[in-house]
Amino acid sequence: MSKNRRSMFKDGLTESVKHSFETKDSYGEGSDYLKKGVKVQKWIPKHTVHIVDFLPYIAGPNCPNQREGKATHVLDVWVHQRVGPSDASVICMAKTFKLPCPICDLQKKRRQEGALKDELDKLQAKRRTLYWVIVRDTPEEEKKGIQLWEVSFHFMEKKLAALAKNPRHGGFTPFADFDEGKSVSFSIEKAGENKMEYIGHQFIDRDTPISDEEVDFVYDNPLDGLIHIPTIDEVTKLVDSIINGSSAKNDSKPSDQDTDSEESVADDSYSEGSDDAPWSDSEEEKDYTGSYCGVCGEPQYATLSGVTCDNGHGGADSVENPEDAEEYEGHESTPEPEPEPEPEKPKQSGTRRPPLKKEEAAPTESKPASTGRRPLPRNRQ
Repeated sequence: MSKNRRSMFKDGLTESVKHSFETKDSYGEGSDYLKKGVKVQKWIPKHTVHIVDFLPYIAGPNCPNQREGKATHVLDVWVHQRVGPSDASVICMAKTFKLPCPICDLQKKRRQEGALKDELDKLQAKRRTLYWVIVRDTPEEEKKGIQLWEVSFHFMEKKLAALAKNPRHGGFTPFADFDEGKSVSFSIEKAGENKMEYIGHQFIDRDTPISDEEVDFVYDNPLDGLIHIPTIDEVTKLVDSIINGSSAKNDSKPSDQDTDSEESVADDSYSEGSDDAPWSDSEEEKDYTGSYCGVCGEPQYATLSGVTCDNGHGGADSVENPEDAEEYEGHESTPEPEPEPEPEKPKQSGTRRPPLKKEEAAPTESKPASTGRRPLPRNRQ
């Protein structure tokens, strides 16, 4: 049975890595977007060098990054983190599944009302990834077997997608394949107060093969079966709690500016797997330009491929005021000015006069002669 299952996973892994590579530039505490009652060993890495084996799973109906029944190594989702008085984390249905999301609607409404950046950032969905991993750092860690790892997309999957692409012959390295895959080595280092960086990603040969028992485990436990898909009513109630104000509990918490810049890593003051340990944090900061998208009015930021916005309008014109955007809610476009009517030409009788020669001077007129073309519309201010 395990032999057949191994062959099933080979189909789809290259497609999975390709999808991550093609979306690696898309921008995106608490694990309560997992289903209640989920009991799995969670890995919280430390500031050190790590060696990890990534294991694939068969995508189920709730996997947004792979077709159902195909193999993939990652669950790629967008999450609204630490929102509302209860610091809830919920799947963003708009960015993950292209469905309505009341939190995104609230963020758009508050932006149009002139809310400050700190408030808008708290409502911004972050791109997160879930993996089944075997950590090969030490014999003690390896004995824990398969663990669940939740991490920012930009710290791991974005790096893996670029590393897996073969620049010479094309295609992608199926590093999560049971038989032909690779271990991934990387290190986590502090990069200032409350910040860290994931660096040195590389593929190395596996020292330990993946066992049949481990194949059976991931086959029976698809990652998308662990997440809670919220209903519209659930998210609407959360939005209502945000609008009605936060509890005193939030006032005593450190600001998001202190916590969102650091990816979750285990610290000596936390025991691994402890509920008190930090679990996750935000995506990389975006390089906002201070201008707005001329199509939808969203803030624009710079990427390696140019200026874009959260709605993916790369290369769109920039405007200083979001209300000037074409699709801004309530925006009424200024009608194009009508061209002035052409003066009626006097009727001519008899033979038409031949064209003027160069040495002849044209008679002076109050208006230049019409070219017969429609005047260009004036630019809207």
